Amino acid sequence: ACPEEVVKYLVGLFPDALGVPWPSRGLPLHCLLSRRTTEEEEMDGTTKKKEEVRRRLNLDLVRMLVEAYPDALTNQDSQSRKTPLLCACERDDVSMDMVQLLVDSDLSVLGIGGGYGDAIPLEVLMKQYSSAEAWHPPFDVVRFFVESAPETITPSILNKICGSRNITLEIVQLVIENRPDVSFLDQVDGNRMLPLHSLCLNDNKKDQDSWLLPIIQYVVNLYPRAVREVNNYGMLPVSYAVRTTLEITKFLVEEYPESVSVSLVRGSIFHDACRSGGIETVKYLYEKNPLAIKSVNYPALHLPFESGRDVDAKLDFLLEEHPQSIRA
Repeated sequence: ACPEEVVKYLVGLFPDALGVPWPSRGLPLHCLLSRRTTEEEEMDGTTKKKEEVRRRLNLDLVRMLVEAYPDALTNQDSQSRKTPLLCACERDDVSMDMVQLLVDSDLSVLGIGGGYGDAIPLEVLMKQYSSAEAWHPPFDVVRFFVESAPETITPSILNKICGSRNITLEIVQLVIENRPDVSFLDQVDGNRMLPLHSLCLNDNKKDQDSWLLPIIQYVVNLYPRAVREVNNYGMLPVSYAVRTTLEITKFLVEEYPESVSVSLVRGSIFHDACRSGGIETVKYLYEKNPLAIKSVNYPALHLPFESGRDVDAKLDFLLEEHPQSIRA
């Protein structure tokens, strides 16, 4: 890493260089926020490379580059169209101190999108994946983004972040309470996905607890009809929820009891559970609709192989309850 004193010296000699982009990388400020290194560790006397990580950041150096060339704050690099703030939102050490250095005086950068999907800073922060198991987006940063530029938070933004592994009840409440003028929870995207669908499809699989349940309960309480909505893929919210926890599945079924017998594109929600749910969820939905296992159009016996989850237990259960399915 280049020492701070060297950077100061070079900036003093060539101040105009701060406005010159490096092809595909952006301005010096972009490069500082995005630069990576490969961590190594010694194991059994040999050095093994670990994954690439972003270098730790010296905020004094960031401050110096911003003060020397403030126009960099709203500059988008030529390749990914990211601002320095978007680069910062991809870092697992992002902090309020870092963000405040990278926001222009009129806050316009909070609404500038870039990268894949032309995502704004809140989206990028919420979609971030960190190798640190306990990592969560700093709530003070999320609150700053939402409260400082509420007009940038649209229904489509909420729908996207509800599918993030970093979503929390506090964040959903924050968004909804800061935009009382907007109806969020009944708005669908191009595939007729509601925020409830996105929550139930959430990619943070934590089967050992029901961390999603309070968020789902909050959303359903505000928009009860969401449990009945079928998207363009022919899926109810509970069709996705069967892969989460039994508690979440039970809650959604209790809110929409008829869901157990609704015929969907891929069969019933019992069939969805046979594909991707746990064995306890399969047993629960069988009790709610025993006839589903006998469906001629949607044989259940082959479905456990699609996800590889609880395969033996599900096969044993299906054969015990409907031995004739072996002929299907």
